[in-house]
Amino acid sequence: MRNDRLRELRKGKGLSQEALAEQLGLSGAKEIWRYENGETEPLGEKVRLLAMALETSADYLLGLTDDPEPYAHEDMRADELSTRERRVISALRRGEKLEAIRVIAEAD
Repeated sequence: MRNDRLRELRKGKGLSQEALAEQLGLSGAKEIWRYENGETEPLGEKVRLLAMALETSADYLLGLTDDPEPYAHEDMRADELSTRERRVISALRRGEKLEAIRVIAEAD
């Protein structure tokens, strides 16, 4: 697990360690603190839950890719969206409205 990425994504979402722990159904922030400080590694299901809560891919959290963009969700088939559409959606999910507008305004 790339603990720096976990911390960066959590803070980028404006979540405290306690709030993220609550989303994951953990008893407290201590486990998140341990992940972020490299004391323990989350196992399969927790990695999946972290990726979903932080709207990224498990591959990004694990350091297998440098692309933080999440994979398409069940309600959004990747083959139905263009690259530009995925970039706009991703920017909006991150709260980056100006980036979404910039992508929309790009020339074809």
